[in-house]
Amino acid sequence: MVKRTFRFGGSLAGGLFSIPLNSDDGIRDQHGDQDAGDQDQILKPITIVIEEKMSDKEQESNPNLSGIGPISSDAYKPVVLIHGILSAKGHMNSMADLIRKLGIVGTRVMGTLWGWLELIFARQGAHDFKVLSQSPSSRTKKGGKESSVCTSSSNYAEHPGTDVYVVDAFNGYRSLLPMWFQVGYFSRYLEKLMVEHPSGIHLLGYSQGGLIARAIVESISNHTIRNFISLSSPQAGQFGDSFLHLIYPSYLKKKVFELFYSHLGQISSVANYWKDPHHLDLYLKFSHFLPYLNNEKEHQDQELYRQGILKLNKLVMIGGPDDGIIMPWQSSHFGYYDTNETVVPMENGTWYEEDRLGLRTLKESGRLELFTVPGVQHFDWHKNKAVLLEYILPFLD
Repeated sequence: MVKRTFRFGGSLAGGLFSIPLNSDDGIRDQHGDQDAGDQDQILKPITIVIEEKMSDKEQESNPNLSGIGPISSDAYKPVVLIHGILSAKGHMNSMADLIRKLGIVGTRVMGTLWGWLELIFARQGAHDFKVLSQSPSSRTKKGGKESSVCTSSSNYAEHPGTDVYVVDAFNGYRSLLPMWFQVGYFSRYLEKLMVEHPSGIHLLGYSQGGLIARAIVESISNHTIRNFISLSSPQAGQFGDSFLHLIYPSYLKKKVFELFYSHLGQISSVANYWKDPHHLDLYLKFSHFLPYLNNEKEHQDQELYRQGILKLNKLVMIGGPDDGIIMPWQSSHFGYYDTNETVVPMENGTWYEEDRLGLRTLKESGRLELFTVPGVQHFDWHKNKAVLLEYILPFLD
């Protein structure tokens, strides 16, 4: 039995989301703060179909592409992918397909240039994947030593593939719905997989999906998530015009707090993790999501969230200086601006030193991996083959 702890809520009507409501519906604050006033009603669930229609040929070659179907691989834990904001349906299918094709296959370790090239260009005709200029073999630190994990594509038939599940919910503008509401839906889906796979699953969240994924890790008390991979996700918050203008083109980052830090403004997912370093008092007062998720303020589920993180075998965080959307990009590593907009690394943060979320414990026990990858723009992370080989696949075994 998997226990889920959620008190998320809220109902929206008209405008962007067009979700019908009863006349007495309202929004309840996630943690029941007094600031929520008399808004005490529960969210009405949105009916969203996860299954993706595929042609017979696609279904035959990729039976589990949409996350529907039996689990067949005993060798490797299944992988669940959660997409980012404004993503179209099927946005993560290219990564799922690549994991399945190149993934945890091959018993023959290849250190030669030919082995690398064979792997890079295997079956590439269906997708145009950008490849970084990297070393000939993918390497990960194990026991203080570097070990090659670059494998030959000729072993596809010799090894079972990895089952990959793409949860295609809240696509497009529906990804702007409140974060806790989205977390609730994704959690119900993952609970079913965790019951089927008590030995564990791996979870990867891209962009906003990384925050949703971490909320799942923290709020399901006895989850079986082994490794959580955060791919270019604003884990410490977001404060930048380049991202803001994608969704709110008429607002500037220094003024949007007037909208976001209000009960009405908090109906947007972006507002839920917008962290203005010049108005931290308002952020802590009004934000329904990130201050709780990061244990930046007192709340009744603090220890639950911390223990959820500590249950992980590995927390892997990937980001880079050329991202162009996550601001600051170090937020993907839990670094963030101070009041002068100077980035403070994770290790220098008070909440890290006090180990409020368990990150210091993870790092000291060797279970926290931070990777800085230059040369990758935000909308390319999930389709970059070199990123997958170097920084993701080693943690999916």
